[in-house]
Amino acid sequence: MVFLKETDSYMKKFLTIIALGLLCNNFSFANEIEKPKYDTNNFNKNIIKYKWKHTGSFKAQNGVHVQTLKNGQWNLYCAIVIENTICWLP
Repeated sequence: MVFLKETDSYMKKFLTIIALGLLCNNFSFANEIEKPKYDTNNFNKNIIKYKWKHTGSFKAQNGVHVQTLKNGQWNLYCAIVIENTICWLP
């Protein structure tokens, strides 16, 4: 009986050390997601060259019209002002 208690105690310590080691290492096996290519200053280039699809538009709080583009799971927003275009990923 004494041998079983000692073995249980060692087993508990061993499992605790293994569990804490795994928690501290924080292994991750997920692949890194690459951001799709896009031009930050050219709405038409994003559609033609980088194959983004226009999905709609909305008006921002400051009154600027923002165009929404989609490429796979990514959304791209482009604010088009008379002399300048600004595109960004959320």
